[in-house]
Amino acid sequence: MKTVLFLLAGIFACARVLAQQPETQPYITENQFEEESARTDAIPQEDGQWQDQEAYRRRPLQLNKASAGELASLGMLTPWQITALLRYRDTLGAFISLYELQAIPGFDQSTIERLLPFVQVGYDLDPHINWRTRLTQGSTSMLLRYTRTMEAARGYQAADSVAPHYLGSPDGLQLRYRYNHPGYASYGLVMQKDAGEQWFQGAEKQGFDFYSAHAAIKNDKALAALLLGDYTVNMGQGLVNWQAQAFGKSAGVMNVERQGDLLRPYASAGEYYFYRGAAITLRAGHWRCTAFASSRKLDGNAVTDTLGINYITSLVASGYHRSENELNQRQQVRQYTMGGNIGLHYRTWQWGLNVLYNHLSQPLQKRAYPYNRFEFAGQALGNASVDYSGNWRNLHFFGEVAASDNRRFSMIQGLLAAVAPAIDLALVYRHYDRAYQSLYANAFGESFRPANESGVYSALTWRLFKPLTLNAYFDAFRFPWLKYRVNAPSAGNDLQGSLLYALSKKSSVYMGYHHKTHDQNLAVAAQGLTPVWPAHTFGWRWQSIVACSPAFTWKMRVQTSTYRHGSEHAAGWMLYEEGSRQWKRFTLTGRITLFNTDNSDARIYINETSMLYSYDIAQLYGKGYTWYVQARYKTKHFTCWCRLRQAHYSDADHIGSGWDEIKGPNKTALQVQVEYRM
Repeated sequence: MKTVLFLLAGIFACARVLAQQPETQPYITENQFEEESARTDAIPQEDGQWQDQEAYRRRPLQLNKASAGELASLGMLTPWQITALLRYRDTLGAFISLYELQAIPGFDQSTIERLLPFVQVGYDLDPHINWRTRLTQGSTSMLLRYTRTMEAARGYQAADSVAPHYLGSPDGLQLRYRYNHPGYASYGLVMQKDAGEQWFQGAEKQGFDFYSAHAAIKNDKALAALLLGDYTVNMGQGLVNWQAQAFGKSAGVMNVERQGDLLRPYASAGEYYFYRGAAITLRAGHWRCTAFASSRKLDGNAVTDTLGINYITSLVASGYHRSENELNQRQQVRQYTMGGNIGLHYRTWQWGLNVLYNHLSQPLQKRAYPYNRFEFAGQALGNASVDYSGNWRNLHFFGEVAASDNRRFSMIQGLLAAVAPAIDLALVYRHYDRAYQSLYANAFGESFRPANESGVYSALTWRLFKPLTLNAYFDAFRFPWLKYRVNAPSAGNDLQGSLLYALSKKSSVYMGYHHKTHDQNLAVAAQGLTPVWPAHTFGWRWQSIVACSPAFTWKMRVQTSTYRHGSEHAAGWMLYEEGSRQWKRFTLTGRITLFNTDNSDARIYINETSMLYSYDIAQLYGKGYTWYVQARYKTKHFTCWCRLRQAHYSDADHIGSGWDEIKGPNKTALQVQVEYRM
């Protein structure tokens, strides 16, 4: 009852200030990260697009010269919105004012508010680009981040004469330097030590556990891009290779097409999804030609069989090297990669031919489980694909057809349609063969790997009237072969619907419902067999953001989760309130979250406000509460963050499992970050 009264008090305290201007849709971004974490059970580590956005914030993108690729790199516009903007500019000439964005079909107030900090108009604002301006007019940043869990986990504790399992301290440290002139030049260095890893001692005498560096030049006459060091490759719709951040199904129901630069400098701290070598793109007229080569060592579980043959049972993507076991997995296999793309860009259409070849120094042979029967095995893997995208009248088409060298195919075909000024539709069909093989593919679907899946996705965005928007999707899918924890061919469907009411520029209310059905093994076997039975997961979410004053924002969310699978049943709920107060240079943010779920089957993922370039997705299950306080102080060149977070579980005497187990009901984390920018 106290919690309910506290929630109502926050609502009524701010109810008098709801007559301001329309606002953005932060719930879409939050929902994308929450759904992605639930899908992959991992926190995103690739923040290249976020870095580019911050660079555009300091040197906005020139709308009168921006290409479709540059607009897509912002990560804020759908393909149809990009097409509408370019068509408006070609028809009516250069933009005179940003107010003209209101006249572009498909641009509502939320889209415009989200876009404004990163764009500008006027040719006089964009100086002539030469080598001097390319290397001096960008932004330079240096970032230091420190993290630590205050309670000592089991892996850091010594037992009698036995040394701790983790060889290093529980301190996490990241250093990053980057010069970034979006669209023209970038170079930088990243150094990282994860918690539990050694630093300038033992196995890490060279200092940090992970180093990454890159240098890139773009848009210099015929040279579209030249990258040295670490970079990502993002082809077509992700059937062959996609290493940058990409989302699946979410509240952004129209964000179904993979968009982004084919080559992108890598300046993040993740240790797996990138290449190391050189890449180049040349252009002539409507043609683009890209080639790249890479050689790098990967972590893996190495095994020697009875005949003395060495092979790898799995590649390890975590990047952790905290213990002797994890150090034994380090750099066990070298990966050689070559590939390329030939692209034709003509008017509003583009086509691409993609090829990729990977060779491992040791063969990969996954463990002999039935669901691994069609997985890649061996040392060499080749892929090729054809992709396209383009517009015809009020329709936008996109797709890709790919093949692996075992002659198995995957394909995805999509359509976006503006059927009315206030209504957008999406339709996506995908068919991924059960034996299609790839190493770095990440395509749209129920699973992030484009294999063993077929499905049809349909979505609707309907701007019912100016402040109210309806978003909904339905996805029906099936898996023709076995999956992990699914011992038979299976099927399912996914439904989500939401309403967003923009009360004002900084105030909005969101309500959504999500229901997913998918087959899964029953926990109890019957007569030696494990039956497969539909599992249902569904829940409601209500969220509001209220600008109580120009300097104070209040945010609230209530969310439920229910899980049913045979005789199993679990349910839970979560409620949080967050306040943010801003002074001239100082911002203080705090949140308290209450949660109560029966078990992990009803767990809830929530995005937490955090420091720049830091993704914090909380996975809540059990019974308890969390709170955090974050302070930010900003000067002309320096920005400092300090964040303290604690989780308390009232129904547990320990948190976590294995070597990460913490005795007691509390887990407290400290984060400190300093950024220097000029």
